[in-house]
Amino acid sequence: METIISLRVSAGRGKFSMRWNDEKKVLFIETKGKALKGKANIEILKETKKFFKTETQIVSGEKSKNKKLKITASNEEAMNRLITTNSA
Repeated sequence: METIISLRVSAGRGKFSMRWNDEKKVLFIETKGKALKGKANIEILKETKKFFKTETQIVSGEKSKNKKLKITASNEEAMNRLITTNSA
């Protein structure tokens, strides 16, 4: 099973953070790494892999603020993780 999640990325923010917006169905991500030589993308993949506890892959928008992330988990599993973490 795979799930695609829309991302909106702000690079070079000083610390990594993720915030799910259920209304817009977008995961807002701030990275420490700047958008140079793929550093922000590497950080996104590392942190989302830890968060979702599964493989992740950027499938579109590698050079854009708007990205699509593929997660090897069901949509239900991914959404439960996002919603549970945001409400904590």
